[in-house]
Amino acid sequence: TDFSDALVALQSHAVFLASSSAQEAHDVALIAHAVSLAASVPVVHLTNGAQSASEPMSVRMASHSRLVAYVEAVVAAARKAGATPAEAVQAAFSQFKSAFGRTYCSFEYCGSSVAETVLVSLGETAGRAQALLPKLLGECNVGVLAVRALRPWSLSEFVSRLPSTTKQLVVLSALGDCDDSPDALFTDVSLSALVGWQSAPIEVRCKNVYGSDQRVLDSAVREALGLLALPAEGEVGAGTDAQLPQTVAAPRPAQDASLPLAASAPLAQLTSVHAIAQRLVFPEAFATQLVARPGERTFDVKVSSLYRMTPESYDRNIFHIEFDTRGTDLTYEIGDALGVYGHNDPSQVSDFCELVGLDGSQLVTALRDEQCQTRSVHSWLTHALDLFGRPSKQFYAALAEFAADEKEAEKLRWLTTAAGSAEFKSRVADTTTYADLLVEFASARPSFLHLVDLIAPIKPRHYSIASSAKMHPGSVHLCVVSV
Repeated sequence: TDFSDALVALQSHAVFLASSSAQEAHDVALIAHAVSLAASVPVVHLTNGAQSASEPMSVRMASHSRLVAYVEAVVAAARKAGATPAEAVQAAFSQFKSAFGRTYCSFEYCGSSVAETVLVSLGETAGRAQALLPKLLGECNVGVLAVRALRPWSLSEFVSRLPSTTKQLVVLSALGDCDDSPDALFTDVSLSALVGWQSAPIEVRCKNVYGSDQRVLDSAVREALGLLALPAEGEVGAGTDAQLPQTVAAPRPAQDASLPLAASAPLAQLTSVHAIAQRLVFPEAFATQLVARPGERTFDVKVSSLYRMTPESYDRNIFHIEFDTRGTDLTYEIGDALGVYGHNDPSQVSDFCELVGLDGSQLVTALRDEQCQTRSVHSWLTHALDLFGRPSKQFYAALAEFAADEKEAEKLRWLTTAAGSAEFKSRVADTTTYADLLVEFASARPSFLHLVDLIAPIKPRHYSIASSAKMHPGSVHLCVVSV
């Protein structure tokens, strides 16, 4: 069931309760009514009415007199104590057990007491995940945490329901339209794991199972747990004499593997705004650093002097440049070189993005120099990737794998051969760039995630220092020949 529309009201301070079966729908509807009266707040009940109506199930209905008595008891207890919405929800759960003998909590755990992986979900999806437990427990230590009260969210109760052995949380999302904003449940679970969990850090993942039937859900859960998929009808099963392979995590294909590059998974990943917010809010947990060049010691300095040393009539432009290093801890000795990072023209990068249809604001995370870096597409192309540099033959060959037009693919491959060496050298002399190739061969459109892996990084240019720190403290001088 897609609750996207209902979850728009999450910021309204309404109480959100969920049910997963016809009996639960009956009970939670009664609890929601009592909470609304007791705390004077709106209550949203998330349930799959179509599923409840289509599945035959015996439901124990509350008589009118017992219903009235229960609601009056909750309202009286809550108002006497001046209960908050969260306290009213707990009072309603407690009174319901006393009145009807059925137990409900904000978070309901079932499964292994030593589970390392816990599936977290709400509503119908939680009920379907619980139905898988008998089979899953025979293969691994796993549990299911059903979220009954999405709002108000109790961080302490959420954490207390998890086994102390938990190492991974897999949020089973059932939102049909979650492109514009992160799943609220995933957000709550992630922050609770970061802030409330006192043991070793927990990995939190999200698996969207919207629209999945029970078998597809089973396969998705097994994939998330690293278990073998169940054989389809007619395939070899566990009861045959055939030997099943050992269960192992599938590694990403290497760049030189037999799998075609265009079909391989890129090493870079798209990153959501929510993920960036987490890293900024919890820098210690994520080891977040706001630096220009992760993994390198860099300095922001100002140019204090710049002038040409040779006359205008001279055919070589040799200029003198001085950098003000005061306020930094940059030190150097005679004979050292100063590395200067250049960058591409932002306006040219914008033009390129528009020309090839790239969204410059999209956030992308990739590994560079053993450091995970997150930048926008525009920032990657401006400050990190040598978009206007000269590509090697390897790039021509890689680009050919992405070409939809066979003639373009053949031309790119030909340029890497001995027969095409003359034209390749001509392209090098003409300074044909990565951008030029991507525009020229229009049918070759690697995703930007692949381009991050394929385009060479911008490297610093090193210049011999032409000053002495003893003679010019707080300053670095260079003599540079413009070519």
